[in-house]
Amino acid sequence: MNKKLMAVLSVGVIASSFIGNTTMAHADENVKEAQIQKEFNKNIVDNANELMKIIDNAEQTMNPEDIDKAIVAFIDMHKPLEPQDYIVHKSNDVYDQAFYKVFNTINKLDGVEKNNKIVSLHNQLTSQIKKGTGTFYKEYLFYMNNTNQIPEIRDTLMKNVSDIQFIITSPPGMEVVNPDGSVKVPDAPSKEEIQRVIDNGRESKLAELEKNGEMEDKQENHESVKPEPIRSESVTYEKEGDMCYKITTFYADGVQEKQGKGEVPKMDYVYCGILDYVDYGGGNVKQEVPENWDYLVKEQNPESNLTLQYTVDKKGEKPYYYDSGIRVALNGTASYEQFKDILYQVSVKSKGYVVEDKGKMLVIVEGKPILVKDAKKEYSKEEIESIFKDFEKVDIRIMETRIGKSESLEERIVSKQAKNVQIADKSIELEANPIVKDERVLLPVEQIAKELEVIVERKDDVLTLKKDNNVVVYRDKKDSISLNGREVKVATSPEYKNDIFMAEIQEMIDIFGFDMLWDGETSTIKINKK
Repeated sequence: MNKKLMAVLSVGVIASSFIGNTTMAHADENVKEAQIQKEFNKNIVDNANELMKIIDNAEQTMNPEDIDKAIVAFIDMHKPLEPQDYIVHKSNDVYDQAFYKVFNTINKLDGVEKNNKIVSLHNQLTSQIKKGTGTFYKEYLFYMNNTNQIPEIRDTLMKNVSDIQFIITSPPGMEVVNPDGSVKVPDAPSKEEIQRVIDNGRESKLAELEKNGEMEDKQENHESVKPEPIRSESVTYEKEGDMCYKITTFYADGVQEKQGKGEVPKMDYVYCGILDYVDYGGGNVKQEVPENWDYLVKEQNPESNLTLQYTVDKKGEKPYYYDSGIRVALNGTASYEQFKDILYQVSVKSKGYVVEDKGKMLVIVEGKPILVKDAKKEYSKEEIESIFKDFEKVDIRIMETRIGKSESLEERIVSKQAKNVQIADKSIELEANPIVKDERVLLPVEQIAKELEVIVERKDDVLTLKKDNNVVVYRDKKDSISLNGREVKVATSPEYKNDIFMAEIQEMIDIFGFDMLWDGETSTIKINKK
Protein backbone atom coordinates (compact mmCIF):
# COMPACT_ATOMS: atom_id res chain seq x y z
CA MET A 1 0.00 0.00 0.00
CA ASN A 2 1.17 3.51 -0.78
CA LYS A 3 2.94 4.79 2.34
CA LYS A 4 1.66 8.33 2.07
CA LEU A 5 -1.93 7.24 1.69
CA MET A 6 -1.65 4.66 4.42
CA ALA A 7 -0.31 7.31 6.77
CA VAL A 8 -3.23 9.60 5.90
CA LEU A 9 -5.88 6.91 6.34
CA SER A 10 -4.31 5.77 9.59
CA VAL A 11 -3.97 9.21 11.11
CA GLY A 12 -7.18 9.01 13.11
CA VAL A 13 -6.31 5.76 14.82
CA ILE A 14 -2.78 6.89 15.55
CA ALA A 15 -3.80 10.39 16.66
CA SER A 16 -6.08 8.99 19.33
CA SER A 17 -3.00 7.46 20.93
CA PHE A 18 -0.81 10.52 20.44
CA ILE A 19 -3.16 13.04 22.05
CA GLY A 20 -4.11 13.09 25.71
CA ASN A 21 -2.60 11.23 28.64
CA THR A 22 -2.65 7.67 27.27
CA THR A 23 0.53 6.05 26.03
CA MET A 24 0.57 4.67 22.52
CA ALA A 25 0.24 0.96 21.79
CA HIS A 26 1.03 -0.79 18.51
CA ALA A 27 1.66 -4.27 19.92
CA ASP A 28 0.37 -7.33 18.13
CA GLU A 29 -2.86 -8.44 19.74
CA ASN A 30 -1.59 -11.94 20.42
CA VAL A 31 1.37 -10.74 22.50
CA LYS A 32 0.66 -10.76 26.20
CA GLU A 33 1.58 -7.71 28.25
CA ALA A 34 3.39 -9.74 30.88
CA GLN A 35 5.69 -11.24 28.28
CA ILE A 36 6.41 -7.80 26.82
CA GLN A 37 7.07 -6.39 30.29
CA LYS A 38 9.64 -9.09 30.90
CA GLU A 39 11.47 -8.35 27.66
CA PHE A 40 11.09 -4.62 28.24
CA ASN A 41 12.74 -4.77 31.65
CA LYS A 42 15.50 -7.08 30.44
CA ASN A 43 16.39 -4.81 27.54
CA ILE A 44 16.54 -1.54 29.44
CA VAL A 45 18.04 -2.42 32.79
CA ASP A 46 21.68 -2.25 31.65
CA ASN A 47 21.12 1.00 29.76
CA ALA A 48 19.24 2.49 32.71
CA ASN A 49 21.99 1.68 35.21
CA GLU A 50 24.60 3.23 32.95
CA LEU A 51 22.41 6.30 32.38
CA MET A 52 21.95 6.90 36.11
CA LYS A 53 25.73 6.82 36.59
CA ILE A 54 26.13 9.47 33.89
CA ILE A 55 23.41 11.66 35.41
CA ASP A 56 24.84 11.22 38.94
CA ASN A 57 28.22 12.38 37.67
CA ALA A 58 26.66 15.45 36.03
CA GLU A 59 24.78 16.26 39.24
CA GLN A 60 27.99 16.06 41.26
CA THR A 61 30.24 18.06 38.94
CA MET A 62 27.59 20.47 37.55
CA ASN A 63 29.94 20.71 34.58
CA PRO A 64 28.06 21.86 31.43
CA GLU A 65 29.80 19.19 29.33
CA ASP A 66 28.78 16.45 31.78
CA ILE A 67 25.19 17.72 31.71
CA ASP A 68 25.25 17.58 27.90
CA LYS A 69 26.38 13.95 28.13
CA ALA A 70 23.51 13.19 30.52
CA ILE A 71 20.99 14.74 28.13
CA VAL A 72 22.30 12.70 25.19
CA ALA A 73 22.33 9.50 27.28
CA PHE A 74 18.73 10.12 28.35
CA ILE A 75 17.65 10.58 24.73
CA ASP A 76 19.63 7.53 23.58
CA MET A 77 18.03 5.25 26.20
CA HIS A 78 14.73 5.46 24.31
CA LYS A 79 16.01 4.75 20.83
CA PRO A 80 16.29 0.90 20.98
CA LEU A 81 12.64 0.47 22.00
CA GLU A 82 10.26 -1.41 19.74
CA PRO A 83 6.63 -0.35 19.20
CA GLN A 84 5.34 -3.15 21.43
CA ASP A 85 7.29 -1.67 24.34
CA TYR A 86 5.08 1.41 24.35
CA ILE A 87 2.19 -0.18 26.23
CA VAL A 88 4.33 -1.09 29.23
CA HIS A 89 5.69 2.38 29.91
CA LYS A 90 4.45 2.99 33.46
CA SER A 91 4.15 6.14 35.53
CA ASN A 92 7.30 6.82 37.56
CA ASP A 93 9.23 4.03 35.87
CA VAL A 94 12.94 4.27 35.09
CA TYR A 95 12.28 6.69 32.21
CA ASP A 96 10.37 9.13 34.38
CA GLN A 97 12.99 8.83 37.12
CA ALA A 98 15.75 9.61 34.63
CA PHE A 99 13.81 12.62 33.34
CA TYR A 100 13.29 14.06 36.85
CA LYS A 101 16.96 13.62 37.61
CA VAL A 102 18.21 15.24 34.38
CA PHE A 103 15.71 18.10 34.53
CA ASN A 104 16.37 18.79 38.22
CA THR A 105 20.13 18.84 37.57
CA ILE A 106 19.71 21.35 34.73
CA ASN A 107 17.60 23.59 36.93
CA LYS A 108 20.34 23.82 39.53
CA LEU A 109 22.25 25.92 37.01
CA ASP A 110 21.81 29.69 36.88
CA GLY A 111 21.09 32.26 34.23
CA VAL A 112 21.97 31.80 30.59
CA GLU A 113 23.61 28.39 31.15
CA LYS A 114 20.39 27.06 32.66
CA ASN A 115 18.29 28.50 29.82
CA ASN A 116 20.58 26.98 27.18
CA LYS A 117 20.44 23.49 28.71
CA ILE A 118 16.64 23.54 29.01
CA VAL A 119 16.39 24.54 25.36
CA SER A 120 18.92 21.84 24.39
CA LEU A 121 16.89 19.10 26.11
CA HIS A 122 13.65 20.45 24.63
CA ASN A 123 15.15 20.60 21.12
CA GLN A 124 16.39 17.02 21.32
CA LEU A 125 13.01 15.77 22.55
CA THR A 126 11.37 17.60 19.64
CA SER A 127 13.84 16.11 17.16
CA GLN A 128 13.04 12.57 18.29
CA ILE A 129 9.29 13.18 18.07
CA LYS A 130 9.73 14.43 14.50
CA LYS A 131 11.67 11.28 13.64
CA GLY A 132 8.82 9.11 14.87
CA THR A 133 10.55 7.79 18.00
CA GLY A 134 8.92 10.12 20.49
CA THR A 135 6.12 8.23 22.20
CA PHE A 136 7.52 8.89 25.65
CA TYR A 137 9.11 12.20 24.78
CA LYS A 138 5.87 14.08 24.19
CA GLU A 139 4.88 13.84 27.87
CA TYR A 140 8.18 15.38 28.95
CA LEU A 141 8.03 17.99 26.18
CA PHE A 142 4.60 19.27 27.21
CA TYR A 143 5.54 19.14 30.88
CA MET A 144 8.54 21.38 30.26
CA ASN A 145 6.34 23.84 28.38
CA ASN A 146 3.59 23.92 30.97
CA THR A 147 5.92 24.52 33.91
CA ASN A 148 8.27 26.97 32.19
CA GLN A 149 8.42 30.40 33.83
CA ILE A 150 11.43 31.78 31.97
CA PRO A 151 10.24 34.42 29.44
CA GLU A 152 13.50 34.37 27.47
CA ILE A 153 13.01 30.79 26.28
CA ARG A 154 9.23 30.66 26.11
CA ASP A 155 8.97 31.40 22.38
CA THR A 156 11.55 28.71 21.55
CA LEU A 157 9.72 26.05 23.57
CA MET A 158 6.38 27.09 22.14
CA LYS A 159 7.72 26.90 18.58
CA ASN A 160 8.89 23.33 19.20
CA VAL A 161 5.42 22.35 20.40
CA SER A 162 3.90 24.09 17.40
CA ASP A 163 6.28 22.24 15.07
CA ILE A 164 5.25 18.81 16.33
CA GLN A 165 1.58 19.34 17.11
CA PHE A 166 0.47 17.54 13.93
CA ILE A 167 3.31 15.02 13.83
CA ILE A 168 2.05 11.52 14.54
CA THR A 169 4.37 8.85 15.94
CA SER A 170 3.88 5.57 14.10
CA PRO A 171 5.57 2.18 13.79
CA PRO A 172 8.39 1.76 11.25
CA GLY A 173 7.16 1.63 7.67
CA MET A 174 4.09 3.80 8.23
CA GLU A 175 5.53 7.27 8.38
CA VAL A 176 6.35 9.51 5.45
CA VAL A 177 9.90 10.75 6.00
CA ASN A 178 11.53 13.95 4.80
CA PRO A 179 15.16 13.91 3.55
CA ASP A 180 16.32 15.10 6.98
CA GLY A 181 14.68 12.12 8.66
CA SER A 182 11.73 14.01 10.13
CA VAL A 183 8.19 12.77 9.76
CA LYS A 184 6.24 14.56 7.07
CA VAL A 185 2.61 15.45 7.60
CA PRO A 186 1.16 13.95 4.41
CA ASP A 187 -0.84 15.86 1.86
CA ALA A 188 -4.42 14.88 1.19
CA PRO A 189 -4.50 11.81 -1.10
CA SER A 190 -5.28 12.22 -4.77
CA LYS A 191 -8.38 10.68 -6.35
CA GLU A 192 -6.16 8.07 -8.02
CA GLU A 193 -4.63 7.07 -4.69
CA ILE A 194 -8.06 6.82 -3.06
CA GLN A 195 -9.31 4.62 -5.92
CA ARG A 196 -6.22 2.44 -5.62
CA VAL A 197 -6.94 1.81 -1.95
CA ILE A 198 -10.58 1.01 -2.72
CA ASP A 199 -9.51 -1.43 -5.45
CA ASN A 200 -7.00 -3.05 -3.11
CA GLY A 201 -9.78 -3.44 -0.57
CA ARG A 202 -11.99 -5.14 -3.12
CA GLU A 203 -9.20 -7.49 -4.17
CA SER A 204 -8.55 -8.41 -0.54
CA LYS A 205 -12.23 -9.08 0.08
CA LEU A 206 -12.52 -11.24 -3.05
CA ALA A 207 -9.48 -13.26 -2.01
CA GLU A 208 -10.98 -13.81 1.42
CA LEU A 209 -14.34 -14.93 -0.01
CA GLU A 210 -12.66 -17.28 -2.46
CA LYS A 211 -10.51 -18.82 0.27
CA ASN A 212 -13.58 -19.47 2.39
CA GLY A 213 -15.49 -20.97 -0.53
CA GLU A 214 -18.10 -18.25 -0.41
CA MET A 215 -17.86 -17.28 -4.07
CA GLU A 216 -20.38 -19.18 -6.18
CA ASP A 217 -19.10 -17.80 -9.40
CA LYS A 218 -15.34 -17.24 -9.49
CA GLN A 219 -15.68 -15.52 -12.85
CA GLU A 220 -18.08 -13.01 -11.33
CA ASN A 221 -17.28 -9.42 -12.07
CA HIS A 222 -15.17 -8.15 -9.21
CA GLU A 223 -17.04 -4.86 -9.30
CA SER A 224 -20.17 -6.64 -8.00
CA VAL A 225 -18.44 -7.47 -4.72
CA LYS A 226 -18.67 -4.47 -2.45
CA PRO A 227 -16.68 -4.80 0.78
CA GLU A 228 -17.22 -2.61 3.81
CA PRO A 229 -15.96 0.94 3.16
CA ILE A 230 -12.50 1.80 4.39
CA ARG A 231 -13.01 4.26 7.23
CA SER A 232 -10.55 6.73 8.66
CA GLU A 233 -10.34 9.92 10.68
CA SER A 234 -8.18 13.03 10.70
CA VAL A 235 -7.73 15.41 13.60
CA THR A 236 -6.83 19.11 13.46
CA TYR A 237 -7.04 21.96 15.94
CA GLU A 238 -8.40 25.47 15.50
CA LYS A 239 -8.04 28.54 17.68
CA GLU A 240 -11.07 30.80 18.08
CA GLY A 241 -10.40 33.75 20.36
CA ASP A 242 -9.04 32.35 23.62
CA MET A 243 -10.51 28.91 22.99
CA CYS A 244 -9.07 25.79 21.34
CA TYR A 245 -11.23 23.30 19.45
CA LYS A 246 -10.55 19.81 18.14
CA ILE A 247 -11.90 19.16 14.64
CA THR A 248 -12.40 15.47 13.81
CA THR A 249 -13.20 14.61 10.19
CA PHE A 250 -14.56 11.14 9.32
CA TYR A 251 -13.96 9.54 5.92
CA ALA A 252 -15.38 6.50 4.12
CA ASP A 253 -13.34 5.31 1.14
CA GLY A 254 -11.53 8.64 1.24
CA VAL A 255 -14.74 10.69 0.98
CA GLN A 256 -15.68 12.95 3.88
CA GLU A 257 -18.80 11.71 5.68
CA LYS A 258 -19.08 14.06 8.63
CA GLN A 259 -17.12 16.39 10.86
CA GLY A 260 -17.21 16.90 14.61
CA LYS A 261 -16.05 19.89 16.64
CA GLY A 262 -15.46 20.05 20.36
CA GLU A 263 -13.59 22.09 22.96
CA VAL A 264 -10.42 20.46 24.26
CA PRO A 265 -9.17 20.37 27.87
CA LYS A 266 -6.71 23.04 28.95
CA MET A 267 -3.81 20.59 28.72
CA ASP A 268 -4.32 20.35 24.95
CA TYR A 269 -4.40 24.12 24.35
CA VAL A 270 -0.76 23.79 23.28
CA TYR A 271 -2.05 22.35 19.98
CA CYS A 272 -3.55 25.77 19.20
CA GLY A 273 -0.41 27.63 20.24
CA ILE A 274 -2.02 28.76 23.52
CA LEU A 275 0.09 28.39 26.65
CA ASP A 276 -1.03 31.08 29.07
CA TYR A 277 -1.60 28.85 32.06
CA VAL A 278 0.49 26.62 34.28
CA ASP A 279 -0.82 23.06 34.51
CA TYR A 280 1.25 20.86 36.76
CA GLY A 281 -0.26 17.72 35.29
CA GLY A 282 1.75 15.84 32.75
CA GLY A 283 0.54 12.34 32.04
CA ASN A 284 3.35 10.09 33.17
CA VAL A 285 5.25 12.92 34.85
CA LYS A 286 4.67 12.98 38.58
CA GLN A 287 3.34 16.07 40.33
CA GLU A 288 6.29 16.73 42.64
CA VAL A 289 9.97 15.96 42.56
CA PRO A 290 12.78 16.20 45.09
CA GLU A 291 13.68 19.71 46.22
CA ASN A 292 10.11 20.82 45.36
CA TRP A 293 11.19 22.35 42.05
CA ASP A 294 12.35 25.41 44.00
CA TYR A 295 13.84 26.83 40.79
CA LEU A 296 10.30 27.58 39.60
CA VAL A 297 9.97 30.35 42.17
CA LYS A 298 13.48 31.76 42.01
CA GLU A 299 13.93 35.43 41.22
CA GLN A 300 13.72 36.09 37.49
CA ASN A 301 16.93 37.05 35.68
CA PRO A 302 19.20 36.73 38.74
CA GLU A 303 22.24 37.17 36.51
CA SER A 304 21.09 40.61 35.35
CA ASN A 305 22.04 43.85 37.10
CA LEU A 306 19.44 45.90 35.19
CA THR A 307 16.19 46.92 36.85
CA LEU A 308 13.12 48.98 36.02
CA GLN A 309 13.34 52.40 37.71
CA TYR A 310 10.87 55.28 37.69
CA THR A 311 10.30 58.85 38.80
CA VAL A 312 7.17 60.94 39.22
CA ASP A 313 9.08 64.23 39.11
CA LYS A 314 11.35 64.05 36.08
CA LYS A 315 11.43 67.82 35.50
CA GLY A 316 12.09 68.68 39.12
CA GLU A 317 15.37 70.23 40.22
CA LYS A 318 16.59 66.91 41.63
CA PRO A 319 14.28 64.13 40.41
CA TYR A 320 14.75 60.81 42.12
CA TYR A 321 14.40 57.50 40.30
CA TYR A 322 12.93 54.74 42.46
CA ASP A 323 14.53 51.34 41.94
CA SER A 324 11.67 48.82 41.64
CA GLY A 325 13.98 45.85 42.09
CA ILE A 326 12.37 44.22 39.03
CA ARG A 327 15.28 42.65 37.17
CA VAL A 328 14.92 42.62 33.40
CA ALA A 329 16.90 40.46 30.97
CA LEU A 330 20.55 41.18 30.29
CA ASN A 331 19.61 42.68 26.91
CA GLY A 332 17.32 45.19 28.62
CA THR A 333 14.10 43.40 27.67
CA ALA A 334 11.19 43.34 30.14
CA SER A 335 8.41 40.75 30.07
CA TYR A 336 4.73 41.62 29.91
CA GLU A 337 4.32 40.74 33.61
CA GLN A 338 7.30 42.89 34.58
CA PHE A 339 5.97 45.85 32.61
CA LYS A 340 2.60 45.41 34.32
CA ASP A 341 4.29 45.38 37.74
CA ILE A 342 6.18 48.61 37.14
CA LEU A 343 3.05 50.31 35.82
CA TYR A 344 1.25 49.32 39.02
CA GLN A 345 3.99 50.98 41.07
CA VAL A 346 3.92 54.11 38.93
CA SER A 347 0.13 54.39 39.10
CA VAL A 348 0.18 54.14 42.89
CA LYS A 349 2.99 56.69 43.24
CA SER A 350 1.44 59.14 40.77
CA LYS A 351 -2.14 58.66 42.04
CA GLY A 352 -3.22 57.21 38.71
CA TYR A 353 -5.76 54.50 37.91
CA VAL A 354 -5.53 50.87 36.87
CA VAL A 355 -8.17 48.77 35.13
CA GLU A 356 -7.19 45.15 34.57
CA ASP A 357 -9.07 42.65 32.41
CA LYS A 358 -8.22 39.20 31.12
CA GLY A 359 -5.10 39.46 28.98
CA LYS A 360 -4.77 43.26 29.18
CA MET A 361 -4.36 46.20 31.52
CA LEU A 362 -5.23 49.88 31.16
CA VAL A 363 -3.29 52.44 33.20
CA ILE A 364 -4.21 56.12 33.43
CA VAL A 365 -1.24 58.32 34.34
CA GLU A 366 -1.30 62.12 34.06
CA GLY A 367 -4.68 61.71 32.38
CA LYS A 368 -3.10 59.69 29.55
CA PRO A 369 -4.03 56.06 28.85
CA ILE A 370 -1.45 53.28 28.53
CA LEU A 371 -2.80 49.95 27.30
CA VAL A 372 -0.71 46.78 27.50
CA LYS A 373 -1.78 43.33 26.30
CA ASP A 374 -0.38 39.90 27.02
CA ALA A 375 -0.27 39.23 23.28
CA LYS A 376 2.97 41.23 23.36
CA LYS A 377 5.26 39.14 25.52
CA GLU A 378 8.31 41.42 25.68
CA TYR A 379 9.13 45.13 25.69
CA SER A 380 12.53 46.51 24.74
CA LYS A 381 14.34 49.23 26.67
CA GLU A 382 13.69 51.67 23.84
CA GLU A 383 9.96 50.88 23.72
CA ILE A 384 9.46 51.37 27.46
CA GLU A 385 11.44 54.59 27.68
CA SER A 386 9.83 56.12 24.58
CA ILE A 387 6.31 55.63 25.98
CA PHE A 388 6.95 58.28 28.65
CA LYS A 389 8.89 60.71 26.50
CA ASP A 390 6.05 63.26 26.41
CA PHE A 391 4.83 62.82 29.97
CA GLU A 392 5.18 65.83 32.24
CA LYS A 393 6.31 64.10 35.44
CA VAL A 394 6.43 60.34 35.02
CA ASP A 395 9.40 58.56 33.49
CA ILE A 396 10.52 54.91 33.44
CA ARG A 397 14.05 53.81 32.62
CA ILE A 398 16.02 50.59 32.61
CA MET A 399 19.32 51.14 34.43
CA GLU A 400 21.87 49.29 36.49
CA THR A 401 20.39 48.58 39.90
CA ARG A 402 21.39 50.68 42.89
CA ILE A 403 20.22 48.05 45.36
CA GLY A 404 23.07 46.98 47.61
CA LYS A 405 25.61 49.45 46.24
CA SER A 406 26.27 53.13 45.63
CA GLU A 407 25.04 54.72 42.43
CA SER A 408 27.25 54.85 39.38
CA LEU A 409 28.12 58.19 37.81
CA GLU A 410 25.90 57.41 34.83
CA GLU A 411 22.89 56.65 37.01
CA ARG A 412 23.33 59.75 39.09
CA ILE A 413 23.69 61.99 36.06
CA VAL A 414 20.53 60.75 34.40
CA SER A 415 18.62 60.41 37.69
CA LYS A 416 19.30 64.01 38.61
CA GLN A 417 18.86 65.26 35.03
CA ALA A 418 22.24 66.98 35.26
CA LYS A 419 22.44 69.85 32.82
CA ASN A 420 25.04 72.01 34.50
CA VAL A 421 28.77 71.75 33.83
CA GLN A 422 31.41 73.66 35.76
CA ILE A 423 34.80 74.13 34.09
CA ALA A 424 37.46 75.84 36.21
CA ASP A 425 34.77 77.50 38.36
CA LYS A 426 32.87 78.72 35.30
CA SER A 427 29.34 77.38 35.02
CA ILE A 428 27.81 76.57 31.67
CA GLU A 429 24.45 75.06 30.76
CA LEU A 430 24.53 72.16 28.34
CA GLU A 431 22.85 72.77 25.00
CA ALA A 432 21.43 69.22 25.11
CA ASN A 433 20.43 66.92 27.95
CA PRO A 434 22.78 64.03 28.71
CA ILE A 435 21.83 60.78 26.98
CA VAL A 436 22.23 57.43 28.71
CA LYS A 437 22.82 54.68 26.18
CA ASP A 438 24.01 51.17 27.04
CA GLU A 439 24.59 52.42 30.59
CA ARG A 440 26.99 55.13 29.37
CA VAL A 441 26.47 58.90 29.41
CA LEU A 442 26.77 60.86 26.16
CA LEU A 443 27.38 64.62 26.46
CA PRO A 444 27.57 67.45 23.88
CA VAL A 445 31.27 66.98 23.27
CA GLU A 446 31.82 69.94 20.91
CA GLN A 447 30.39 72.46 23.38
CA ILE A 448 32.47 71.10 26.27
CA ALA A 449 35.62 70.97 24.11
CA LYS A 450 35.28 74.66 23.21
CA GLU A 451 34.97 75.56 26.89
CA LEU A 452 38.23 73.66 27.47
CA GLU A 453 39.86 75.88 24.82
CA VAL A 454 40.27 72.94 22.45
CA ILE A 455 40.49 73.59 18.70
CA VAL A 456 37.35 72.15 17.10
CA GLU A 457 37.04 71.09 13.46
CA ARG A 458 33.84 69.52 12.18
CA LYS A 459 33.35 68.13 8.70
CA ASP A 460 30.06 66.34 8.04
CA ASP A 461 29.83 63.59 10.67
CA VAL A 462 33.50 63.73 11.73
CA LEU A 463 34.59 65.83 14.71
CA THR A 464 38.31 66.54 15.27
CA LEU A 465 39.63 68.06 18.52
CA LYS A 466 43.19 69.40 18.95
CA LYS A 467 45.09 70.74 21.97
CA ASP A 468 48.78 70.69 22.94
CA ASN A 469 49.78 68.29 20.14
CA ASN A 470 47.02 65.87 21.14
CA VAL A 471 44.33 64.95 18.63
CA VAL A 472 40.98 63.23 19.26
CA VAL A 473 38.68 62.23 16.37
CA TYR A 474 35.01 61.23 16.77
CA ARG A 475 32.95 59.68 13.96
CA ASP A 476 29.19 59.27 14.00
CA LYS A 477 28.08 55.74 14.99
CA LYS A 478 31.65 54.39 14.94
CA ASP A 479 32.50 52.12 17.87
CA SER A 480 35.98 53.58 18.30
CA ILE A 481 37.63 56.98 18.54
CA SER A 482 41.10 58.04 17.42
CA LEU A 483 43.51 59.18 20.15
CA ASN A 484 46.67 60.58 18.56
CA GLY A 485 46.20 58.22 15.62
CA ARG A 486 45.48 55.15 17.76
CA GLU A 487 42.01 53.60 17.47
CA VAL A 488 40.45 52.99 20.88
CA LYS A 489 37.21 51.06 21.34
CA VAL A 490 34.41 52.85 23.18
CA ALA A 491 31.46 51.22 24.93
CA THR A 492 28.94 53.42 23.15
CA SER A 493 29.26 54.91 19.67
CA PRO A 494 29.02 58.71 19.28
CA GLU A 495 25.78 60.11 17.87
CA TYR A 496 25.49 63.12 15.58
CA LYS A 497 21.97 64.48 15.29
CA ASN A 498 20.25 67.85 15.37
CA ASP A 499 23.65 69.36 14.55
CA ILE A 500 25.05 68.23 17.92
CA PHE A 501 27.75 65.62 18.55
CA MET A 502 26.88 63.49 21.61
CA ALA A 503 29.65 61.21 22.89
CA GLU A 504 31.45 59.83 25.92
CA ILE A 505 34.00 62.43 26.94
CA GLN A 506 36.18 60.59 29.47
CA GLU A 507 38.91 59.77 26.92
CA MET A 508 38.98 63.36 25.68
CA ILE A 509 39.12 64.69 29.25
CA ASP A 510 42.04 62.40 30.10
CA ILE A 511 44.18 63.05 27.00
CA PHE A 512 43.82 66.83 27.33
CA GLY A 513 44.88 66.70 31.00
CA PHE A 514 41.61 67.23 32.91
CA ASP A 515 39.61 65.43 35.62
CA MET A 516 35.82 65.02 35.64
CA LEU A 517 33.88 64.81 38.91
CA TRP A 518 30.20 64.68 39.85
CA ASP A 519 28.77 66.93 42.58
CA GLY A 520 25.58 65.20 43.73
CA GLU A 521 24.54 68.06 46.01
CA THR A 522 24.31 70.57 43.17
CA SER A 523 23.71 68.11 40.29
CA THR A 524 26.77 69.50 38.54
CA ILE A 525 29.51 67.91 36.43
CA LYS A 526 32.83 69.49 37.40
CA ILE A 527 35.84 69.50 35.05
CA ASN A 528 39.17 70.77 36.35
CA LYS A 529 42.80 70.77 35.25
CA LYS A 530 44.79 67.88 36.72
